Amino acid sequence: MILDTIVEATKIRVAQEKQVESPEAVKAAALALPSDTGFPFEAALRQQDFNFICEVKKASPSKGIIAEHFPYLDIAKEYEVAGAAAISVLTEPDFFKGDKKYLQEIASTVKSLYFVRTSSSMSTKSTKQKCGALVRFY
Repeated sequence: MILDTIVEATKIRVAQEKQVESPEAVKAAALALPSDTGFPFEAALRQQDFNFICEVKKASPSKGIIAEHFPYLDIAKEYEVAGAAAISVLTEPDFFKGDKKYLQEIASTVKSLYFVRTSSSMSTKSTKQKCGALVRFY
């Protein structure tokens, strides 16, 4: 199954990333962040009865390349104008053709929304395990 393949590839990539940035360093960086934020992401999702978390994704394992020309900044701006509550940015490089720079550049461009990083990497703020992937809230 493709999920098994993704999980195995993720294990290898995470092991490599741990050589670059240790779990202890990631934990220390997370602990250095403000802990009492008032849960603004949750508050944003509760502002309306119905909200959208829109996804910026270049490819998927089942569909392949979704957009050869991938104007991720334009896509994110369109989601903002359309009223998205948050944007999910795929950063997983092998199966979703994502890149950390997509999240960094989108977050620098679209200031009014919250971001969810969907990846399989260990090297940022808070993490939640789900289906072999790590989801990070920004």
